[in-house]
Amino acid sequence: MTNSKIISKFGSLSVIELLTLQRLLKHQEPVVRYVLYQEINQFSLPEIKEQLNAEEIFSDSLKTRELSTSSFYNSLKTLERYGLVSFNYAKTKTKSGREKIETVEATEEARLLLNTIFNYFFYSIIDDYDYFLELTQFVLNRIGSTDFSNILTVNLTGEFDVKQLRALFELANDAFILCTSDIFKSLERIGFENIKHSSIYNNKIREPKGIFDVAVIPNYKKDSEFYGLSRISFLKEVKRVVSENGVVVLTVRSPLPQTGDFYAQKVLDAFGSAVEDRVFTKQEIKNEIEQVGFSQYEVIDYKGLIIVIGWV
Repeated sequence: MTNSKIISKFGSLSVIELLTLQRLLKHQEPVVRYVLYQEINQFSLPEIKEQLNAEEIFSDSLKTRELSTSSFYNSLKTLERYGLVSFNYAKTKTKSGREKIETVEATEEARLLLNTIFNYFFYSIIDDYDYFLELTQFVLNRIGSTDFSNILTVNLTGEFDVKQLRALFELANDAFILCTSDIFKSLERIGFENIKHSSIYNNKIREPKGIFDVAVIPNYKKDSEFYGLSRISFLKEVKRVVSENGVVVLTVRSPLPQTGDFYAQKVLDAFGSAVEDRVFTKQEIKNEIEQVGFSQYEVIDYKGLIIVIGWV
């Protein structure tokens, strides 16, 4: 499931519910329900101080009225319905015969959700458009050409960056994108009127052999297959539709560095877990590219990315 689909699925969760998940994950062990309530209630109703730091200002913004136990327990039930928490029941029942919730704990799906939210907002904070333009110019210089009749852009993530797509499509007279129908409809709705939709039928890209000057695969991944094809078969199929002396360009993430700074390392680890399916060592990506059959290729380290340029 893509980041946007995960966030959409849980888009109705409140701030209190997200805070509850964060506290549960921090505990790592099942927590008594009322103890958890006290923690969340304390966070949402901080003591008034003369000077407030950023966290306290955020806490104050949540302050409307004291969180009732019934409201909090209903929030827990909502989280349980979503599969984000699980309840552990006492062996004995209540006087009315109902099962008594003894403790509550977060599920792995809760960790995935919070990591996804972190990743999503991490990207929104960092504007990498200038970096993308710099990267594009670097690749064009290595290729030795800036004039293309047509370009194929391949979407593997189910997400897209509007500004980056526009920049890619401006490199050629005719722009094609290989993506799902839903992604293509979304692009049409936001004003991409002159692009053409490519797709795969019977394990073949529908365009004929040798039609594209260049094919670009941003964010190549370690998924077992793309559009029903194995990774290597998919790369061979992209190569098939690129003309003689044309190029296939793909990017992956290089392994993140290790640091002696405890907090910086925690941020790196959290980010790394969110993009781990896009991380390759140079040798790993070389092993895949060598199976595709390019006439020549380059594998280049570039500021946290690994760029592969394969000539047909």
